[in-house]
Amino acid sequence: METEDLAKEISRKYFGDNAKVIKKLVTTNNDVYIVSLKDKNYVLKFYRSKTWPENGKNLLVNSLLEQNNIPYAKVIGYDRDCELFGGYILEERILGDSVDMGHLSCKLGEKYYSLLAKFIKKVHNIKFDKFGYLNNGNPLYSNFYDFLKDDFEDHARSLLKDKLINEKQMNVIKKKFKMVFEKSNYTPCLCHGDLSLRNAIIDGEKLVLIDYDDASALPALADIARMTFDMREYVESPKWRVSFLNSYFENNEQIKEFEKFEKTYHIYCAIDWMDFAISKNHKFDDLLEYLRELLES
Repeated sequence: METEDLAKEISRKYFGDNAKVIKKLVTTNNDVYIVSLKDKNYVLKFYRSKTWPENGKNLLVNSLLEQNNIPYAKVIGYDRDCELFGGYILEERILGDSVDMGHLSCKLGEKYYSLLAKFIKKVHNIKFDKFGYLNNGNPLYSNFYDFLKDDFEDHARSLLKDKLINEKQMNVIKKKFKMVFEKSNYTPCLCHGDLSLRNAIIDGEKLVLIDYDDASALPALADIARMTFDMREYVESPKWRVSFLNSYFENNEQIKEFEKFEKTYHIYCAIDWMDFAISKNHKFDDLLEYLRELLES
């Protein structure tokens, strides 16, 4: 059965015969459809992986957002045992406009990133006892350094195999991680994992984050550094970055602390993304050059 046929079947299951599958969205990791019922729309997402997002994570995140009065896309249906795919999630579609990053003006981008900073700060107030992925809602690591070290080595295997990095560079990375992260006293919090205006819906002065598929329990700084890593490709990103940091942090000392964290964490982000790119046959020559710059600095 094709995903579109299954989308129609699931739509009827939850909404009856009046529901219509009206549009398929182009995404990197999932098959996504817009479902319409009368004057309201919903998002139906089919996961291509059985192991990502981790089982139960979406429902846990929604529950935590609900408890903390943070707006989110409410789940209507959820099933990770779908035989043909990795399961699905059916959610409300948040009213407002998605952000076209490629056509976002500098001034409007500064405004939106300020809104994003204020929103994600509320999400980061949701705390965990441990660090890591949210398998059944239970992160496993007692400290951030141990999680980062293990996860980095998992992602680095494919790069070592393809000789994109060597053992000498691996040792340099491990030393940097140890120096910056081992003795730091971070607090694990709910991190979005793919923080960007791409994953925001904006209605006037209101902003709501969507797509928590990459959510995990990490230091808040990791969420922000992942965002600034992603922002590098946009011409206006330096001004957007300043707007976000000034709206998120209370003073310059906190910004300086973040910037010490950021540069080293970008190494992890680069390794993580290149590992993903290899699995998808994507090109990443510019990212490999950025990684080399980080290792030499």
